[in-house]
Amino acid sequence: MTSENQTTPENQPITTKKEVFYPNEDETTVGENYDHLYAVLNIFEVLKEYLKGQKANVFSKQFLYFSRGFPKLLTVPDVMVIFGVEPGGRDSYKLWE
Repeated sequence: MTSENQTTPENQPITTKKEVFYPNEDETTVGENYDHLYAVLNIFEVLKEYLKGQKANVFSKQFLYFSRGFPKLLTVPDVMVIFGVEPGGRDSYKLWE
């Protein structure tokens, strides 16, 4: 068993600090910094304005399923444009629908 305060054979205290690791990403989530978020928001708004009145939809950070019957095969792009679809909100986008 280890403790934070141990002693050496000479009875001198040894203080150890447990370092905490804070990852920037894992298998499912990627952390964003301010610059990345700012870029994504600007690209999203510029594309929405540019495509206004067209049959196209701009999405951001939504699940994109690309293989019917395989729900684990998906991606979550920062920004995506789907042409041929009326603008409007969706919870996710399936290529076959």
